[in-house]
Amino acid sequence: MKKSNWYLRLFQNFSFWNSFLGFRGFFAILLFFLFPLDTAVTMTAGSTANGSAAASCRAAAGYAQVIDLETDDASAYSKRGLAYFLDGDYDQAAAECSRAISLDPDDVSAYRVRGLAYFYKGEDEQAAADFSQAIADYDRAVADFSQAISLDPDDAPTYYDRGLVYFYKGEYDQAAAGFSQAIADYDRAITDFSRAVSLDPDDASAYYSRGLAYSRTGDHGRAAADFSQVIRLDPDDAFTYYNRGLAYSRTGDYDRAIADFSQAISLNPGYLGYYTNRGAAYAANGDYDQAIADFSRAIELDPHYASSYYSRGGAYAANGDYNRAIADFSQAIGFNPDYAGYYTGRGAAYAANGGYDQAIADYTQVISLAPDNASAYFSRGQVYAEKGDYDRAIADYEAALWIDPDHADARDNLEYARSRLGIIELFENFSF
Repeated sequence: MKKSNWYLRLFQNFSFWNSFLGFRGFFAILLFFLFPLDTAVTMTAGSTANGSAAASCRAAAGYAQVIDLETDDASAYSKRGLAYFLDGDYDQAAAECSRAISLDPDDVSAYRVRGLAYFYKGEDEQAAADFSQAIADYDRAVADFSQAISLDPDDAPTYYDRGLVYFYKGEYDQAAAGFSQAIADYDRAITDFSRAVSLDPDDASAYYSRGLAYSRTGDHGRAAADFSQVIRLDPDDAFTYYNRGLAYSRTGDYDRAIADFSQAISLNPGYLGYYTNRGAAYAANGDYDQAIADFSRAIELDPHYASSYYSRGGAYAANGDYNRAIADFSQAIGFNPDYAGYYTGRGAAYAANGGYDQAIADYTQVISLAPDNASAYFSRGQVYAEKGDYDRAIADYEAALWIDPDHADARDNLEYARSRLGIIELFENFSF
């Protein structure tokens, strides 16, 4: 999930920023994001005799200066912390806000800015794979937003920001700490986003973020409902239709999913993901020709994206066009030779087309890449059985069952292969 654009968040947080900087300062920082620095300074410098708006704009640009800074003025440190934050110096921003908090423990703005600094710092650290430090900074951000909420419990944007931190913690935990911990983080995010919605029912960003959090917990019905609220408030946002389409797909409502992906395409026809997901929905609906058309369009947009070839190969195979399927799977393998799934797809297409030796080679490659893949042993065993090589088929079925004792198909096929082998051995040993 992308964090909100700052000029949008400025508007959503208008009451906070206006009280913190004054209207002219708020206007100056907004201009900083919308216009080049010199233009912003020119547009704001004439609005005030003492030049405070221009000073705010210069601070936002990264000069990290606050006019007439007094050592015991907490708000001045908060403002300088904001300037450092806008310049991307999150450590210094946190330090300035900490100084403000030491002078005034009830300075809500300082907790909020420091919380944002810790949050963005955590994002940078997670991107750099410094995960333990990222989690520590996320926790600091949560603590600061919680303190801000205790001081101002009716401020919707602070609940939103804390919910966003919980969401990003969930993304990390799902990858590293386990799904149960991730669910706990997502649930906390949902609670905060819900509070933000209750305080500001027209905050599209809160509905959108809560919808993503619901999706992560598998509650796709509620996710779709939240994305519908976003569409009501902002009917021209392509990405919201896309996310609602994903939610519909995950509940098996492919017709609605296709409609949403189509709407997203009409609003932004250049985004590859809209075509690949509409193609997947068409394929799930059995409309393989339309699926192939969408995957082909995705390939036109990015000829080096392996997944599009893989998906089109699957649609060709489902349509019975195994030669084209094999060609697409081979293209995907060429771009990413270490992904086992591409060999699985090509192996299945070879087997369906009678190319048993090539299928065996592909399934053997899957096993070398993923030795614990029970399905690969099972599929290779099937091909051996089709060739009449029941000894090797039995060995593969037994390997599949050793990895996955509950693999019912492997158990059934093992019994069949043993019976066939027994019949063959009986005839070989029978004397006329």
